[in-house]
Amino acid sequence: MSDPRVPPPPEETQPAAPPPETPPGAGPPPPGAPTLVLLLTRPADLVARGRGLAALALAAVAGAALYGAVAGFFTGGWQIALAAAKGPLVLASAVLLCLPSFLVFHLMSGAEASPRRLLQALGGLTALLGLLFAALAPVAWLFSVTSRSLPFLAFLHAALWSLLVMLGLRFLGRVLTPRRRGASAAWALLLWVVALQLASYLGPMLRRDPGEEAFTLRRGLFLTRWAQLVDQPEPPPAPGP
Repeated sequence: MSDPRVPPPPEETQPAAPPPETPPGAGPPPPGAPTLVLLLTRPADLVARGRGLAALALAAVAGAALYGAVAGFFTGGWQIALAAAKGPLVLASAVLLCLPSFLVFHLMSGAEASPRRLLQALGGLTALLGLLFAALAPVAWLFSVTSRSLPFLAFLHAALWSLLVMLGLRFLGRVLTPRRRGASAAWALLLWVVALQLASYLGPMLRRDPGEEAFTLRRGLFLTRWAQLVDQPEPPPAPGP
């Protein structure tokens, strides 16, 4: 028999669980954060807030114009200004042409978003593409001024555009919650094709032959245009001093 005067041993207590870590991007956005910073780090908060439309539009236009300008360095001269004007035109036209399909695809996929939120997401995506264009402009400039192969540059720009579309698809996955993500992937593929077709139709973007008009509306599939570029010989190197 135990002595009642002896106190019972203390019960073992489990150590308190540490507080859960806050995942990146959770919680309220930092006060006073610039719109473009939120676009890159907290896109869902930016889309939900629905503000900063002027900054987003400026980013889309400036980034596409900068990328177009550096692409025009392949020819130089007035082609730099012409390509700078065509860059935003191609991007804006592609987004507008794909706007109805963007709404229909995502509403049919069961996205938990209103048409207004979908429009805000598309605006954020367009601004993101502009920023990515600006980020890739130094790479495009390097090959524009050092390469004499027009087919190589055409395929390089197409590859960079493919990279941008894949990053844009990731952006849509962060700001929207479709039940079937195939809708976003299908729409991204459509945007990729439409932009390339517009760039071919509103040519020339990279090289303008002597006497060729600034805006030559070229009919035909962009793949056919690429095949024609492959068959063209490279221009001879410029004579030395």
